Order: sequence, then structure tokens, then C-alpha cells
Amino acid sequence: PSQATTALETGEVDLVMGLQSSDQEYIDSKEGMTTLVNPSIRSMAMFMNMSENSIFKAQEVRQALCYAVDNEGINEVVYGGATPSACPFSTAMMDYSADVDGEMYAAADTEKAQELLESVGVTEGTVKIATDGSSEQTAIAEILQSTLMELGLTAEINNYDTATIWDVAANPTEWDIILQISSAPSAYGLDSLQAFLTQLNWVQWQGAEFDQFNTLYTEAISAATEEVKAEKTVEAVKLVEEVAPTYAFVQLSDIYGFKDNLNFQVWNQNSLLVKDLKFE
Repeated sequence: PSQATTALETGEVDLVMGLQSSDQEYIDSKEGMTTLVNPSIRSMAMFMNMSENSIFKAQEVRQALCYAVDNEGINEVVYGGATPSACPFSTAMMDYSADVDGEMYAAADTEKAQELLESVGVTEGTVKIATDGSSEQTAIAEILQSTLMELGLTAEINNYDTATIWDVAANPTEWDIILQISSAPSAYGLDSLQAFLTQLNWVQWQGAEFDQFNTLYTEAISAATEEVKAEKTVEAVKLVEEVAPTYAFVQLSDIYGFKDNLNFQVWNQNSLLVKDLKFE
């Protein structure tokens, strides 16, 4: 990412898609260059292992960590230009509404988290955090490690590479928390939750609430009216927030850095509409 910024500054390239957020202010300060920020449908999230061999098998423990997470701090330290999440998926998703915003996303509440842990008698334990080895995920893992320590738990961070992390995710004996970008090609948040929590189901979710979520998902996507669809979507998302198999830290943004004599616009999420494109 830093080499891409240098290439833009030296004139080697005219446009950088995916400018790192820490370079945005610098590029905006340079004469002849500017940036554009496009909120994306992607969120950086964590998934918690609900199987019997994990401390997160208890719903209260999962909820405790969700309440204790400091989204604002993660945004400030790791991203700077992103937006702290308000629910389990990006607010840029087509089916987002303020009705799905979760209480656990409002602010870090260590006192509430401690109460939840005490309610199930959890006073100690070790949590294995798996990341893809990127600087962003590693930094988030370190913040989570500190948060878990405040709750009386210890954490070990295991960094893998991008080619390995999906295999690790499929093996619940390897992790208690795994970090992953969540999204959906359809741009519907409910599709994202269904894909990660029922199709992939790294978290090993099962039982009556799992079946209830799948029923609500089916009712939402097959609803005869937009009102019923919205109602079922809210029910499904609120169920996920209550069960807490996943938690979205930050809604990511696509940042473009470019020479300001370029005339282009962002088209959809990941493409550009360019006039007079030439190759030499």
C-alpha cells in the first residue's frame, strides 16, 4: 500500500484504488492530487467459536466480548477513515435500517461485560485469536487481546497467511476468534449473515435459534411486500445480535487517490467508469 502511494506521488500511476487510510490526508495535501472515499458493503468482523471446546460456547461470554469491544478505538488506531459498525453488517447494505442497530455497538461497556461473565461463572480462560497476518487484522487482534485481559481472560494471537486462513476457519479446534471481512455480492446484509453463519458456519451454530434464523431468512427473501421483508430482516438481525456468533468492528471504505485532472467516477462498489481510457 505504501508503494502505491509513492507511485501516485511520483507520477508512475495516475490512480490508486484502495489507498490506505493513513495516506488519505497526505495525498489531499499534495498539489494536483485528491482522494475520494466511497463507503463499501464490506465490514471487518470477528466470528466466535460456539462449539463445546471453546470458551465462547456460552452465549453470555460471546455477548460480554461484544459489549466490551471499543469500535471507536479500533477505527482510530487501525483505520482512521472508516466508520465504526452499528450492526453485524455494513450500513451501505441495501437492507440496512436504523432498526437493526444493536445496543452492543453503541459504546464499550466493560461493566456490562463483567456482569455477563459473572452470570455464568467465567473468571478465567485462554482465547485463541486467528488472523490473516495483515497489519490491520494483527492490530485489531492486539486490541482484542487487551480487551480480553481487562475481562480477566488471556489471549494468544496466531497469524496465518491469506492462503491458509480459510482452512483454519473450517477447523474449530484451531481458534476461538477468527477475524474476517464479511460482505455479500448481492449487497444485502442478511445474505452476508446467511452465507457466513449457515452456509460456511465456521462458528458451529446449531439448535433452535439456528433453525429460527434460517426460517426468518427464507421468509425475508420470499416476502410478498417490502414491509414484510423489512420486518423479517429486523427480526433475523436482532436474533443474530442476541446469539452473538459474530460482531462487526468497522464498516470499511474504498479510498481512491488520483491526479485531479482525471475525470472518473466510482461505479457500483469495485469498478470505475472511465472516459477516454488509453493503453500504451
